[in-house]
Amino acid sequence: MQMIPSLLICMSILFGIVAMAILMDIPIKQLKGFEKLVFWLGFSILLIFNFIISSFISMEHQTKHYMLLVHLPVFLIFRFVTKLSWVKILFSLYTAVFLIFPSNLVNLGISLLDVPNKALILFLSGISMSILSIFVIIRFLKTDFNYLIYNYGNRSILKLCLLPFLYNVAIYWVGQYNFTQTMKADIFPLRILLFILALVAYFLILDISRSAREKERLQNEQLLLTTQLDSAKRQISSLHTAQQQAIIYRHDLRHHFTLLSELAEIGELEKIKEYLAQVQNSVDNITPVRFCKNETLNLLISAFDRRAAKVGITLSVGIDVPQTLGIPDPELCTVLSNGLENAITAASQVSDQSHKTVRLTCKTNRDNLLILIQNAYEGKISMENDLPKPSRTGHGFGCRSIAAIAEKRNGFSNFKAQDGIFTLQIFMKLD
Repeated sequence: MQMIPSLLICMSILFGIVAMAILMDIPIKQLKGFEKLVFWLGFSILLIFNFIISSFISMEHQTKHYMLLVHLPVFLIFRFVTKLSWVKILFSLYTAVFLIFPSNLVNLGISLLDVPNKALILFLSGISMSILSIFVIIRFLKTDFNYLIYNYGNRSILKLCLLPFLYNVAIYWVGQYNFTQTMKADIFPLRILLFILALVAYFLILDISRSAREKERLQNEQLLLTTQLDSAKRQISSLHTAQQQAIIYRHDLRHHFTLLSELAEIGELEKIKEYLAQVQNSVDNITPVRFCKNETLNLLISAFDRRAAKVGITLSVGIDVPQTLGIPDPELCTVLSNGLENAITAASQVSDQSHKTVRLTCKTNRDNLLILIQNAYEGKISMENDLPKPSRTGHGFGCRSIAAIAEKRNGFSNFKAQDGIFTLQIFMKLD
């Protein structure tokens, strides 16, 4: 059991390394080349070195020089690997040192007890407390701390560094790095008080970070929604233009008949057939199908019906709505366009031809609009915050826009993927 103290020191060092990697969100597995070599080789040498010297010098002497033996090498390795500014690495280092205190405190309490197999209990306690502390960091600190590191400037981080720095100075002053001094019972209350004060300050800082992150998220979503609504306005305008073109085509039928008569007189049957096919195709492409009394819904669904047909998808529509809906056209367009576009894209990737169908149901009930879109899909759809998790970066805005508009109109949206069928339910209050 003589090696237990050496293992505890190495465990403490390893905890600090893992904690810093989590706090700075370093993808260790993705490190490449020389950086990967420096990371693994550097920290391996550091652990082996401290394990060996702990066999030759006392723990008290080793802890007195802990900053030079451990903190400085850890700082330099992370500085080289991450390329982050020194102040951000220093802030993460001091924070990791601060977070090891609960484990040290438990081990110190055990060391004061007169129990058999104390060394083994210390070792097992060190492992348990380290795992628990890592869980707390991931669960409660990681996200907000990452936001601080990657969104705040060096000057702001330098100010924040004062908190863990002064904490370390204080605990150094009361004997944190003096093993004999830490064994004194009268030091316990002061060390615990210092830890509690620093912990409260940390949570206040991270709460500010969380508020800033939430504000930024809301601003981004508002910008996204504005962009989506602007796009919807342009889409509706384009559909109205197409509708006007269809009216013009019908108005100009007499000119087409005149040309066809002249071609018939000279016996150009093939040219007549070709001309009729061209006119028919042009009219079909811009003439909306009558699905319901509401003009905007007709235009939108007609456009997506043609789009679905081009990729071999059958759009099954069931609509029962009045001519006028108490919802702005851009919002209606954004919701339906995103929902149908996602459904058609997913259904087009299904291998079974019989499942290449998108079902749209839309009806009103009193002052509520209910929309249901169903489609088959293949693969796996993961959910995050009740929304489909995008498979690629830069995607997923459509679902967020649908949810935002539904919430804005005192309603809700429900996304569900089960047994190969994706279901989108939208409920909105009408003005």
